[in-house]
Amino acid sequence: MDCIRIYQKLNELKENPDSYPILWTPLHIATFNLKEMTVAMNDQVFKLVRGKTYQRPRGHLSHKADASNCDIRGKWPKEVGEYAKLWGKTEKGDEYALPSMAEVVMGIYLHHMVEMNERFQSLMEDDPLNRLGLYKVNM
Repeated sequence: MDCIRIYQKLNELKENPDSYPILWTPLHIATFNLKEMTVAMNDQVFKLVRGKTYQRPRGHLSHKADASNCDIRGKWPKEVGEYAKLWGKTEKGDEYALPSMAEVVMGIYLHHMVEMNERFQSLMEDDPLNRLGLYKVNM
């Protein structure tokens, strides 16, 4: 999700170079400065470098997801599209309605924010700068 926020903030800075360039992420507990293209994390500052192909280089220890080891005994939908039909009926009033790409991404983002609020509640309470609030405001 940080990639989406960084991309949006870079576009915002192109349109308005004077806008606030800082993003904070509770996922990595880091601060991105997108004017200077730096990341402050664990008392260190790293330089952000955009690759020519916009793809992350993978080392031999960084593997892609592998669905072959998923829990097949888990609670799975009984019919194809079961969740989609429930979503369509609940959100759009039509069980055959489909979400837009923006609705999918924002749904995932909102779920991510709920998870972060729960996991980092103590951080939000202990931090005088309320960085979690700053994270929400600068999305």
